[in-house]
Amino acid sequence: MSVTFEAADLDDEGLPTLEPCLCTQMDEKFSQWFQYGPGPAEEMRAAADPRCSTCRGSGLEGFVRSTIPQVNFSNLNAGALLRALDIKQPYYAGEISVAQARRGVMRALSRKNLQSFSPADWQQVFGGPRIIAVPGQDVRGQVERFSKFVESVAELGAKKIRWY
Repeated sequence: MSVTFEAADLDDEGLPTLEPCLCTQMDEKFSQWFQYGPGPAEEMRAAADPRCSTCRGSGLEGFVRSTIPQVNFSNLNAGALLRALDIKQPYYAGEISVAQARRGVMRALSRKNLQSFSPADWQQVFGGPRIIAVPGQDVRGQVERFSKFVESVAELGAKKIRWY
C-alpha cells in the first residue's frame, strides 16, 4: 500500500491515455515491446485475451491520467515524512495548507538528524524479511522530494495538499 499526496484545490482536466491492458502485459513479448517501444498494433491485439472485460480484446486500456503533480510514498515512509514535518495527522489520509507544508519542510530540514523518524527495526515493523527496505532510507531525501512537490503545486496556484 502507499500514500499519494496531491493538490486538493486544483482542477484536474485529465489526459485521456491508452496503455497496454494487463491481459496484453502477460504476453512473453511484452517486455520487448516495453523496452523497445510498442510493437505492431496487430501483435498486441493478437496477444490480448478476447474475453478480457477491460479491453475487450483490443489489447489497450483507456483511462484518464492526472495532469496535476502528485508524489507517492509507501505507508511507512509517509508516516516518517509526516512525523519529520511535525504534522499531527494520520499518515493514511489528511489535508494541510501549502503554508503548513512549507513550514513543516523548513522545520524538518533545520534538524541535524532525521534518523529518529525512521523505525529502528525495519524487519519488526514489516513483520519479517519478506520486504527489503533500506534502514533509515534517508528521511531528509524524502523531505526534499516532498518539498519539490509542494513548490510545484504552489506554482500552479494550489493552497491545500491532501493525501490518501
